Amino acid sequence: AHEHGYNVVLVEDVMSTFTEDMQRFACEEIFPRLGRVTTSDAIALDA
Repeated sequence: AHEHGYNVVLVEDVMSTFTEDMQRFACEEIFPRLGRVTTSDAIALDA
């Protein structure tokens, strides 16, 4: 979606990885380059 110009929202507390360190690294270093990283609580408040 990002490559096609869509605004991407990545919800960090509803995804998983093999380790907590991998999750932290992905959410802090990789995902912000692709879109907005947020939580499910923040999305619920926006609704």
